[in-house]
Amino acid sequence: MGPLPPDPATLRDGEAFTVGVDVATIALFDAAALPAMARRTEDEPDSYLVTAADGPVELADPASGANFIAFNTGWGDGGCPVWVGRTSSGAVAGFLVDMAMLAPPPTPASGSPY
Repeated sequence: MGPLPPDPATLRDGEAFTVGVDVATIALFDAAALPAMARRTEDEPDSYLVTAADGPVELADPASGANFIAFNTGWGDGGCPVWVGRTSSGAVAGFLVDMAMLAPPPTPASGSPY
């Protein structure tokens, strides 16, 4: 069994757990897929580049069954809040990444909305 997820009870008002964004791109994959995806991206370094803002890129590893989804975030670098939905037994059932695209982009005076 892997490490326990962070406890949401540790968050203060206005805080959220986030997924990191670099070069305006988020990549999502299960931690168990990391070794396969690391090998795959070393073999094909440009295979996961997001070249169009209107669609995600999927990189699959047929040998392991792992996959990696990368997509453009819209506003740039930083972090986006993540919500993880769980079943009654605690298993992950789904997740949501909030790109904050419906709110105005942050300004230098107001800082990040997160």
